[in-house]
Amino acid sequence: MKKAISALLAVAMLLQVAIVDSVYALASTASAEAPALQAAQMADANYPDATTLVRALANGNGFDVTVSKVEDATGYQVRYATRADFGNAKINTYAGIDQTTLVVDGRAYDTTYHVQVRTYKIVDGVEFHSEWTASEQVKTVKNADYPGETAISAVQSNKNGFDVTVFKMTNATGYEVRYATRSDFGNAKTNTYADTDNTVLTVTGRAYDTNYHVQARTYKTVNGKTYYSDWTVSALVKTAKDPNIPAATSITAVKANENGFDVTVSKVADASGYEVRYATRSDFGNAKTNTYAGTDETVLTVTGRAYDAKYNVQARTYKTVGSTTYYSDWSASQEVTTVSMYPSTVSITGVKGNGNGFDVTVSKASNANGYEIRYATRSDFGNAKTDMFDGTDKTSFTIGYRAYDAKYYVQARAYKTVDGVKYYSAWSASAQVTTAQNPNTPAVTSITAVKANENGFDVTVSKVADATGYEVRYATRSDFGNAKTNTYAGTDETVLTVTGRAYDAKYYVQARTYKTVGTTTYYSDWSSSQEVTTVSMYPGAVSITGVKANGNSFDVTVSKASNASGYEVRYATRSDFSNAKTDSFDGTDKTTFTIDGRAYDAKYYVQARAYKTIDGQKYYSAWSASKQVTTEADPYLPDTTSITSVAGVVNGFTVKWNGVEGASGYEIQFATKSDFSNAATQTAAGADTSITITGRAGDATYYVRVRAFNTVGGSNHYSDWSATKTVKTLSSFTDDLKKAGFPDSYIPALVELHEEHPNWKFEAFVTGLDWNTAVKGERKSHNQQLIQKYSGNDDRGFYCTCSDCYKNGNYVIQEGSTWVSASQSAVEYYMDPRNFLDEQYIFQFESTFYDSKQTAAGVEAILKGTWMYNSKITYKDAAGKTQTINKKYSEAIMEAAKDSGMSAYYLASKIRQEVGGATASAGGASGTNSTYPGIYNYYNIRANTGALDGLAWASWDGYSANTTCRVRKSPTTSSAELVMISSGTTVHVKSETGKQSDGYTWYQVSVTYRGKTYNGYIRSDLVDYSRTDTYNRPWTDPYKSIYYGAKWIYNNFKDQFTGYLQKFNVNPDSGQLYSHEYMANVQAAASEAASAYKAYKEAGILDDEIVFSIPVFKNMP
Repeated sequence: MKKAISALLAVAMLLQVAIVDSVYALASTASAEAPALQAAQMADANYPDATTLVRALANGNGFDVTVSKVEDATGYQVRYATRADFGNAKINTYAGIDQTTLVVDGRAYDTTYHVQVRTYKIVDGVEFHSEWTASEQVKTVKNADYPGETAISAVQSNKNGFDVTVFKMTNATGYEVRYATRSDFGNAKTNTYADTDNTVLTVTGRAYDTNYHVQARTYKTVNGKTYYSDWTVSALVKTAKDPNIPAATSITAVKANENGFDVTVSKVADASGYEVRYATRSDFGNAKTNTYAGTDETVLTVTGRAYDAKYNVQARTYKTVGSTTYYSDWSASQEVTTVSMYPSTVSITGVKGNGNGFDVTVSKASNANGYEIRYATRSDFGNAKTDMFDGTDKTSFTIGYRAYDAKYYVQARAYKTVDGVKYYSAWSASAQVTTAQNPNTPAVTSITAVKANENGFDVTVSKVADATGYEVRYATRSDFGNAKTNTYAGTDETVLTVTGRAYDAKYYVQARTYKTVGTTTYYSDWSSSQEVTTVSMYPGAVSITGVKANGNSFDVTVSKASNASGYEVRYATRSDFSNAKTDSFDGTDKTTFTIDGRAYDAKYYVQARAYKTIDGQKYYSAWSASKQVTTEADPYLPDTTSITSVAGVVNGFTVKWNGVEGASGYEIQFATKSDFSNAATQTAAGADTSITITGRAGDATYYVRVRAFNTVGGSNHYSDWSATKTVKTLSSFTDDLKKAGFPDSYIPALVELHEEHPNWKFEAFVTGLDWNTAVKGERKSHNQQLIQKYSGNDDRGFYCTCSDCYKNGNYVIQEGSTWVSASQSAVEYYMDPRNFLDEQYIFQFESTFYDSKQTAAGVEAILKGTWMYNSKITYKDAAGKTQTINKKYSEAIMEAAKDSGMSAYYLASKIRQEVGGATASAGGASGTNSTYPGIYNYYNIRANTGALDGLAWASWDGYSANTTCRVRKSPTTSSAELVMISSGTTVHVKSETGKQSDGYTWYQVSVTYRGKTYNGYIRSDLVDYSRTDTYNRPWTDPYKSIYYGAKWIYNNFKDQFTGYLQKFNVNPDSGQLYSHEYMANVQAAASEAASAYKAYKEAGILDDEIVFSIPVFKNMP
């Protein structure tokens, strides 16, 4: 879409921004609103067509920009900049459209510029523009002695040379052309052409039909010395072909001929002959070449190649002139495969049994000398034999003298003999054939019955008259893999007995006949299989027909078992019989048995089984179904008690219960498992109704139950257990602290604080750092830890006395007028959390993270005594006028806390410490600073040397130094230096001077650096501009300062989530161990803690729940 930029003032009003650089504004300030406003008023016809940037060539300390002509325009504009984003761009305007080479001069020598062009059109006094073209780069020449650049506009082959056309360059003595067959110009030659009027530069005497890479450049001779422009972009040209090279031929056919092939080519009259090259690789890497003189014979024969091989084939012509032979290009490649040495595959068309052999018929093979037949009784031909048959006229073959009644697998193949070596086709698919039955084999018998007989079985078979006898085989596996075989002579007895087998076992049984002729025995096939199970060694099952309680005993009656030697009865109080006892009763005549000596009033589960003794070994029936019986009530049993209360004490608990009249005592059982599997028991006297159990684990849940007992005749009779109660033991606060990870040296002070403020929570922040390593890390630079030199610190040994910090009897001032480096003992003192575990200084360990339980009322309590208490936000703008935001300070702090993730009470305390007071007079809160009117910084962020530094940072409006640079008194590099500022320093631009005599454009600026403000000048190329800021600066009202300042603190210190960590960064997870610290003052964390404590105390919220995260180190002294 085309964009229009109207007059500068109109754009500024529409965008509501202050345009501080008119050139930059015209170049880049095309807002989204401006085209929309103009589009509503003007037709698209007002916009000119776009031009194109043809080329940009360096010319002295400028460059010539060539554009395409656009008829419907007023003229052209060129913008150029040393920055790719055109942030420092300038624009030249060229009226008229006929001149399309636009000259830009007066630029810096030896400098790269980014260049764009566009058209413009003036309609009724309003200027309309096309879009900027894509940018090109051009580098100005090194100095005035260097010629301007040229470019190659064309390069044309010229027999064994070429003509190079360049753009004319008047600011030069002549041209040079270099050319090479290598693209890196490693083998280049160079021709020189004096005079610049002739722009067609001819190169001759080169190789025919060759690619050349070509470049050109200008040169200029000044006082006997020659200066050169850069080489142009390279062009590629190919010289003409040599006229002696004959025309190319083509392959019209290629045909295999046994172990070679015939290549037919198209005839070429003006050649001396042909060449054929052939290879098994498609890239002809292993090619051989045959030469054929004369061109009349166009069928070219290649012999002596490999059989059945694929060849890639090409042909070309050659022509001999004098003693030199010239070749055409190779033709397109053709493929041919030579004839195979292997015969074709045959198939078996028929196979037929013939006594103890078989006849095989195969299909007739082409290109063969004979056949082979192989046969085997295994389908994988692992035991195969092979017969050979010469000749291919006969295709039926007899295989004899094989086994009777045998299945054979049969295959066939053809063979061909070449140079005494046989080559075979693949084996055919296999066929199957079974030879005839042996005439001596007897008839098959069948099993008519099979019956178990104790540990064996009787097999009845059908009678076969012409057999010598029978065989029976039997196995426990259905595939007869573990079979045994019994032989029975004679055929009259057809009931065949098998003995000595396993009891209660399933057998698979087969039978067959056999016949002996001479010394050879012949067998029939096995009969079909039958199954039989031998008699069991186990007795029959019994059932319980009755069970009856008798005091603390019971009688069990069972059914009489067959095939048994006796009975067993088992009984248990658990239905799964996991606690069962078993009584044994010999003999089977008696079927009622007494089980005595059991518990009173107890339910028993009862089962019975029979057993049988064989060779001294007992074999059992299955257990009967379970029956239940409950013994009679215990006449001495006490009543069941109940627990009235159970309460935790430190490392134990107290249990109270209802007394049972006449009880001898009580058992109290307790466990950490609900099933009491790990229970312990204590006993109380009959008169007691409570007990305290001690010596248990703290903070543990116990299950508790109680029962009464009576002692009669030395035996205890117990009531049922009471209902179970649960209780949690108490742990000591000391135990809690140890579990949290606090060393013993922390605990006394924390216990004392807990007693004073039971709602406070203490978390051990285990750094994992060695104490001495951490102290050394915090002192890696001695000016990182500062302490104010005043009488209170003089006698404590808190000033560093190393040679860098103490010189000539004086401490070196590191900042301001009183700040010196802290000694190691000072750093150790203020880093050691144990020195600050009291009600006041512990607040340096308060968590700065957001706490949803904190309230606006709590924030108001902290702000009490300041101008912010219970007040809406009122402030001075940049013009000194009073403005009001319809929001209380406490509301702003609560919003900032929730959205940033910071503690609201921490933010309120921080603000009160930094800018709080009866009135808004502090530098970061007044808005009346003469250098930064209407700017606010409630947290004094970046106030490194004073509030002025913080206001300078909060006032940032887009400009900052992009490197370490100087602010000078006047706009020239020879002017006096006011201050050297570091990269990133905020710069306030007041105006632009334009280009000065030193070749630079300067900004008139105001800079605050290290607490002091400087007004002067800085080179524009040393300043960057950005309109985006994560924290919405400049902070022109208190709300922005409170809200976005909280986000800045969180983003920069979220891994340093206490005042202590912001001063001493000992959190390895922060990624900035021992650095990125908010304050240099070694006492700062303690000082801010005292302020926070005071605010909490005055607010009356000291007893609220407050979380303190206290660092712990390894190897602390």
